[in-house]
Amino acid sequence: MKIRVKSEGVNIFIPIPTSLFYSPITRPIGLKMMNKWLRENMEKEIDKKDFKKMAEALKLMKKKYKKLDLIEVYSAEGDIVKITL
Repeated sequence: MKIRVKSEGVNIFIPIPTSLFYSPITRPIGLKMMNKWLRENMEKEIDKKDFKKMAEALKLMKKKYKKLDLIEVYSAEGDIVKITL
């Protein structure tokens, strides 16, 4: 997964290995981080079974669509935010 933010004077590129989401070793860390954010912002949680399904779906999409744009935002000021699988 790649996160790109382009703005006036700012150019940020953050590569995130998608294997972190579907690896059995690192999946609990991702689940913990996601649940922390969900509790703070939405007062909800996701269980292990649903997180595993989401991770498996992400893995399948990564195989099928190598460079799928998940989010692509262009602002009127010329700022660009892209999240690519």
